[in-house]
Parts: sequence; C-alpha cells; structure tokens
Amino acid sequence: MIAKEEQRYQNILSMANMGAELILHTKNGELLKNKDRISDNVSEYKVWGNALLYTLEAGELIIYSEGKSQRFQGNFFLSHFWGEEERFIVLKEEDDGDVYYECNRNFEMSRMSVNDAFVKQFYKNYYITQEGDILSCYTLAGVSLWRHSINSLLGGEKSIIMSDLIPFKDRLFFYLNDYTRNESKTFCLKIDTGEILQASDHMKGWLTLNGERLFATDKKRVLILDANTLAVQSVDIAEQLSDLPDHLGMSYNKFSIANDLLFYTGERTSNVGVIDILNKRAIWKKQINVDGSVIRQLLAYDNKFCVLDARDNFYSFEYDLTK
Repeated sequence: MIAKEEQRYQNILSMANMGAELILHTKNGELLKNKDRISDNVSEYKVWGNALLYTLEAGELIIYSEGKSQRFQGNFFLSHFWGEEERFIVLKEEDDGDVYYECNRNFEMSRMSVNDAFVKQFYKNYYITQEGDILSCYTLAGVSLWRHSINSLLGGEKSIIMSDLIPFKDRLFFYLNDYTRNESKTFCLKIDTGEILQASDHMKGWLTLNGERLFATDKKRVLILDANTLAVQSVDIAEQLSDLPDHLGMSYNKFSIANDLLFYTGERTSNVGVIDILNKRAIWKKQINVDGSVIRQLLAYDNKFCVLDARDNFYSFEYDLTK
C-alpha cells in the first residue's frame, strides 16, 4: 500500500464524510462540502444519510439535501441528535422547556411526547436515560421497562459509561470502566427486558459499530465483537508495531474503519497506519509531519484518509492498496 498527501488546510474544527463527499467545519463558522461553501455562521452539524443537517448561531436548523435547503425556525441543538435509517430526533428549546422533535425521510417534523432531560439514546420504540448511576429504558409512551445501576454492574462506586450506547437489532451495547478499581467490561443487554446477555472483560475500549461488528483498540491489539454471536476476537499486532512508540488510539476519533481496514493513529503521537483486519497484518505505517502537534481526529472513507491535528490543521491522503 502507498499513500500520498493530497490536500492540506488550516483552521479546521472538525470533519466528516457524506458518502464520498468530504465535510469540513472551519473555525470561522464556514461549512464546506468538497471545498464548496454550504453556509456561514454554522454552530453544529450532523450527517444523516445523504442529508447534511446544521444549525446557525441563532439555533435555526437547516437540512441540506440534493442541492436544496429546508429551514426550521427555533433553537435546535444537534449536540442532542439521534439518527436512524427512517428518522432522526433532535432537541429543541421552546418556551415550555426543552422538547424532542422527530423528523422523517420527507423532512416532516413533529413534536414528541417524551419529556425527560436525561435521555442518552432513542432507538425504535424505546428511549434510554441515565440519571446518576441509574440506566433506565422506557417505551416512547413513557412505560418503564427496566433499570440498572451501572455501579452494581461492575461491583464498585465509580463506574462510567466510556463509549456511546450502541443499539443493534434487539440489543444494547456499552463499555463500563471504573478507574479506581482498574475494572472494565463491555455489556450487552436485551433492550426490551434489560436482561444481561454478556458482560465481557475481553472487550475493552471505546466501542465503534461497523456493519455487524463492534471494534475497540487496547494497547497494540484490535478487539472485534460479533454483535450477533457475541464472540470476541483479538488481533494482536504488537510485534508488527514494535516501533510504534505508544499505543493505538483508543477513543472513537482516533481510529476509523473502511473496507475491512482499520486506520489508526497513535494515542499521543502523529503516527498513522493501516491494519488489514481479515489477514491480521499491519500493511502500512508512517509518522506524518503535523507541525509538531498530535492527531486529534482520523477519518477514512472511499480511498482517502484524513487527519486533524491539535492545532486545527487538516491533512488528506489518497491511498492505493494495489501498490
């Protein structure tokens, strides 16, 4: 594999991809799609399928899709956003408090009856909340289905949900860590009953769902959890990465998965590389020049991978697996 630098920009806050299109958000509030300016004064944005959602400084929500824009007045917060295939849900501030709105594929918005300030996840006909150490699940009608103390799940008093809650089919996955006791596990629950299907201490790290597998990194290992069978696979590449001065990046923005390849960055360095997951091989690695800084976000899509450093510099690389 070879990779060559293609683009370099400054003052980039964040990045995402919408299919094969690159989305950049600049420090001065510009939102760019493949270098074309979509809007100024953008506060937040999300990608939902082939639609780009963003809020302006006043809170107005814009949905941009297929070259057209649709506006929704009000004060929306994309920091509280949940997207599914047929709908997304977003938080809006109104005179009577914060409320949730549901939007369908036709971009028709409707107010929901859910009135709970502690929602962590919407999924199908359920929503999940966390208040203190209590994780609870309800139907959209407000019927309580189950409650778990996350401290009790790990047997301590300082448990923290480190990754996002990840719903998959009829299951809910999350990673719990208690640093005070050096104890951590990945849990799988049935969403409708709260039954614990698995509590694995073999799967550790920030969970990322790709297809029907969950990925995490642990030092110089890639951990893979089959979301259907709950089998855990460990891909140990410590020997192949013996010259990597630190560990694989553990947080969700430190690695990216595309085409059975895991693109990684070092946890505290500017080292980047690619791991062939199927063949358990490190097929490319390099320390890139990021102006003396460290990488804070990595994104892989199509035949490109991009990095952002801590000084808001953006670098894009094009790779070729045949060479």
